[in-house]
Amino acid sequence: MNWNDRMKSTSGELSDAQIADLELKLGGKLKLPEDYRSFLRSCNGGVPVNTIVSVVEDGDESQTGVTMFYGFTGRSESETEIGERPCLAVSYHRYCLSGHGPATTLPIASDGGGNRFVIYCHGRRFGQIWFVTTEGRKFFQAPSFERFFDSLEFDDEAMDDEGPPPVFTTPWEEERDRADGAG
Repeated sequence: MNWNDRMKSTSGELSDAQIADLELKLGGKLKLPEDYRSFLRSCNGGVPVNTIVSVVEDGDESQTGVTMFYGFTGRSESETEIGERPCLAVSYHRYCLSGHGPATTLPIASDGGGNRFVIYCHGRRFGQIWFVTTEGRKFFQAPSFERFFDSLEFDDEAMDDEGPPPVFTTPWEEERDRADGAG
């Protein structure tokens, strides 16, 4: 997948060595899923074109927006941000290791209300994306980072002079469409 085509802005690219360094900063026990590693190699976080995601809580669906995906900055743990981009390692240490979230997850994005999207980097939920509210409630979002990223929808209210983004078709949507057409 070409992640950059679906981002308004990014923090640049990461090398495999920088990703390995990030995993060490996460305590060396977590392994980033390959689709998320691919995203970091291309974009290293940033602001997506499509920002709206549906959250289902107790059968009720609501929407929130991904304000940004966190990036790896290479900064020390005492430095929280470069510009407006939170650091993955700092976010992990402040959120997960302080008892606010499972130590097997990595906060990868946030919405405007301080809620987080986390990715499981160890255990039976490896690769899954969950939405975690500021109150600590957790809701499953997607089985993988790529599926989560593809589920983001365009925010019509935020449309600028450039107009709507291009329409992307995911491989599983193409497969579904072929199956529907064959029946």
